[in-house]
Formats: sequence, structure tokens, C-alpha cells
Amino acid sequence: MNEEIDSLNKNETWSLSELPPGRSAIRSRWVYKLKQSGAEAVKYKARLVAKGFSQKKGVDYEETYSPVVKHDSLRTVLAVAAAKDLEMVQLDVKTAFLNGELEEELFMEQPAGFEVNGRENEVCRLQRSLYGLKQASRNWNKKFDSFIVKYGFTRGVADPCVYYQKDDDQNITIMAIWVDDGLLCSSQASKLKDIVSFLSSNFEMTFGPVGVFVGIQIGRNRQEKLIHISQKLYIEKVVKRFGLSDCKPRSIPADPFSHLMKDSSAGVEASFPFREAVGSLMFAAICTRPDIAFAVNQVAQFSNNPNQSHWEAVKRIITYLKGTSDHGITYCGAGENVLTAYTDADFAGDVDTRRPTTGNIFIINGGPVAWSSQRQRCVSLSTTEAEYVAASTATKEIAWLRNLLNDIGCCQHQPTPLLCDNQSAIRLVRNPEFHQRTKHIDVKFHYIRNMQEEGAVNILYVDTSNQLADALTKALTQPMFVKFKSCIGMSSSVVFKCA
Repeated sequence: MNEEIDSLNKNETWSLSELPPGRSAIRSRWVYKLKQSGAEAVKYKARLVAKGFSQKKGVDYEETYSPVVKHDSLRTVLAVAAAKDLEMVQLDVKTAFLNGELEEELFMEQPAGFEVNGRENEVCRLQRSLYGLKQASRNWNKKFDSFIVKYGFTRGVADPCVYYQKDDDQNITIMAIWVDDGLLCSSQASKLKDIVSFLSSNFEMTFGPVGVFVGIQIGRNRQEKLIHISQKLYIEKVVKRFGLSDCKPRSIPADPFSHLMKDSSAGVEASFPFREAVGSLMFAAICTRPDIAFAVNQVAQFSNNPNQSHWEAVKRIITYLKGTSDHGITYCGAGENVLTAYTDADFAGDVDTRRPTTGNIFIINGGPVAWSSQRQRCVSLSTTEAEYVAASTATKEIAWLRNLLNDIGCCQHQPTPLLCDNQSAIRLVRNPEFHQRTKHIDVKFHYIRNMQEEGAVNILYVDTSNQLADALTKALTQPMFVKFKSCIGMSSSVVFKCA
């Protein structure tokens, strides 16, 4: 606590003053954390946090939104770093929010235990942002953006938290920012040192090799030009949290011979943490585990009133993860930074609503950088319509990914292949055929035709046996599921070291 107060005073975070009439002071509290290495405590940390919930909009704050790098963007940067064999370093800004400059006049009660003798009735007039304030993250983002742009970086159009600097066609530097954590990649080691020196002169920062970034473990094999991402530590915590450490691992995350459906009868007992389990699994499915995306999407639909079969399905996913905790995505250096997309749909696959399930996956340098498995919002009248809607959804993601790749120096000069296993949907994209059977399709789904005509997308046929998005629309049998994982570059992390 003394160290935290010293840091706040050093940054001139506040000055004491009388509380003006008609104003109320924000309260604060101490938050404690014990950082451990195994069973040994390595650091005791205390942080003074403002109780931002007591702030009043229009008086204590205005805008609060602050961007963070998208997981899709982060994976794309790592895929490019693998192909170009970029140097990588991880950065962390200490007490980042204290660097933010406040635009509003804010008052806070003096921190408990550190009231100034003789001035106990006065309050702290905040001059810098403090953790817990609603606008703190926004102020820090604006501050850091101004400094990094001053160095010569350009803020990305596709993702405002991806910055890039191109010296020429061969040399590029990329920075991805998640609040006060950053991932810095460059084709020149000297450039990294120069950036580190520049940032250190303005902020108190720590730098080091890339190990764990926003919950994702990043391993690397420089000789083979491979980068592997996984969440082994997180998955082990999830398995332990839900009491399945001694369970027998499953080979697939979802039963291909059963279909979950709603049940109006009584749900599972309150002791079953269904929503907590689904939320924990969803984080893994979003970050590094496309192999459980469909299974998690399926159980998430029953969060309001889950029954015993739904809980068993959740436990099945966790037991599958227990046996594959070190599995993740591998990006290879043999790729040419060319984006390839797969799209599929399971017609009327949802038993309760009869809506199709869309599955899309986007591959760069041997591994997926984006994927989705979600139920469509409309009921389709045919397989053709379901596949057409899924392809249109994939096209929107393709447009965004092409912009992102252009930002970081990997321009897509050729149309992006969009592989679909439905011939009728392909013909419908290329020509307005089957008018009587398709005239009811919403105009927004015809966006794919414009992209096809402009040359941004080229929809092609792929045999169902080679459709990589198939596992995102339905539960597969074990042989097909193993093939799916192999084709999208999912493997164990045992041969990878810290990046």
C-alpha cells in the first residue's frame, strides 16, 4: 500500500482541496492481489481503485468507450509474424491509467489509512486518471495513441488497436495493444530496441519475450518458422474449477448421435454452475479452440433453463479439453499470407427453431485466424438459401480481414477464395438464378454478389469431405473430427518454446 501511495504521489495524481458546494466525492477502496509462482508468493500487490459506479454521467464523465485489439487481429498478426519470421517482444505499462489526463473536474475521498493529518475533511482533486474511473481506460488509450503516432506509427483502419510502420516493402513493424499490454513485431531487431527506448523515456514499462498475452500462451520454433498459440494453463484451471480433474477424457467435444433441445420441465439444480461453465468455455472457444466452437454454441443456447442433458453436454466439453489441454493453433512460415475462407451451413439443424447453423473459418499460413459457429437469425426454406446466407456472412468477415492484412503490409492482390460445398448457392452468387425460389431472400444477403463482381471474393466449390467449416455446423464423428483438426493446423504445444 505504501508503494502504491508513493507511485500516486510521484505521478501527482491528486491535490487536496475543499469539496465545492453541490458536488459529491467519489469513494475509493483498496484491492489486494498475491502474485504467486507455484505455491510460493513472489509479490504482494495493493492497488487504490476508485468506485466508478458512484460517478454521474454528464458531471463526472462523458464518453467511456476504449478499444482493445480483437482476437482475430491478434491471431492475424501472429500468422504474419510466423511467415515473415518477425522479431517479437511483449510490453507492459506500469500504472498505465495514471498517465491518462482527465478532462473533467473530479473529486475523491482520501484513501483509507492515508488521510493527511489536520486535513481529514478535505478531498482529493484528481489531476490524472485512476483505476476504477469510468473514463480511465479511454484517457489512457488517447494518451498512448498520441505518443505512438508521434513516433511514426499509423493507426490501423480495420482495427484501431493495431498500429503499423512501413519503412519499405521488406521492413514492417506491427504493434497490437490490449489496454496496457502490447505485442510488438518487427523485421528489424534494431527497430524494436529503438521503440522500446522511445516508450521507456515516456512511460514506466517492462519488456520481455512473448510468453502469455491476454490469456493466450504463445510458443515459437524459430528454426521451423512456426508459432503456436494455446491456453493450457487456463484450461487446467477450468477443469479444476468444475471438479473434473479426475475424469476420463473424451475424444470429441459433442455427441454426433444426439441433439439437444429445450425442456420446459425443471432445470438443473442450483449447485450446477451451468452459466459459469459455459462462459469459461466460451473464452477458450473464442481465443484458441475452434474445435469446441460448435459444441459451446450449442450449449450456450440453453443458459436460461438448462436441464440435466445440457449439463452433461457441458461436462463432456470440459472432459474433452482435459485430454487436449495443450492443443492449439499452429501458424507456419511456409505460407504466403494469402487468406482462404470456408463456409458451410446445416439446414434446419436447430431442433427447436428449425433455423440453420452457420459455420465459417478463415485460414492464413496454415492456421485459422477467425471462425464462427452461430445459429442464423432467419428460417431458410432450402439448403441453397441457408448456404447462401452463410456465404454472405463470411464475405463480410473477408472484407474486414483483407483491410487488416492491407494495413500490416500483406495486400491481397487476388480475390479471396471462398470455398462452399453447395453448387446451387455458388450459381446463385454468380448469377441471379432460381428467381421464383429465392426472391424472398433479404437484400442484405446479396452483398456477396457485389464482392464477387468487384473481385474481392471468388466463390468456389469444395467437396464436402474437404469442407473445413463442416465441424462448425454439426457434431462430427471421431475420424472426421480428427481430420478437421489436422487440416486447420491444430496440434500439441510440446515442441514449442516461449516466443
